[in-house]
Amino acid sequence: MLIKQLRNLLDQMIKEHPECALLPVKLELTDDEANYDQTSNYWLTDFELHSTGMSGYEEEGELKLIGEQ
Repeated sequence: MLIKQLRNLLDQMIKEHPECALLPVKLELTDDEANYDQTSNYWLTDFELHSTGMSGYEEEGELKLIGEQ
């Protein structure tokens, strides 16, 4: 997903549900939807933007979302 796509999704969500603009963001991770008991929840708390890439791995840059469990 591109940052622009994420922004469009969030803009649309806030437009339809303005009350949600002040809610915290939770990322729910699971390897298998059928095994819901193995879900890990992460609350997004910060970000790092590497717009031009800071190493050989991230050649085109990236947005890194940082969270805690």
